[in-house]
Amino acid sequence: MSLKNHGSTVVYTTPKQEESLANVTVKVDDELLAKARWLAAQHKTSLNAIVKQKIEEFVATDLRRESAIRGLEELYRRSRARVGKHTWSRDEIHER
Repeated sequence: MSLKNHGSTVVYTTPKQEESLANVTVKVDDELLAKARWLAAQHKTSLNAIVKQKIEEFVATDLRRESAIRGLEELYRRSRARVGKHTWSRDEIHER
């Protein structure tokens, strides 16, 4: 992997064996980039690894949410409980 810095634009390129991976260009503030590079070095990793991990976490979170929704929908379909006609008013529910 190589890193090319064009001001606040960082371009990552990958070696031949990783050609199936997409390259991503990200524009970030110079100070933010410097801090991110410093933190990556402190954690003995690369910005590429950090960005890849965060994208994986982002996608995994959405996949878990979608799975939870499907599970709830399936639970509702299998459940015998049904919502009937409501015979109460909002004011009655909040009466003290």
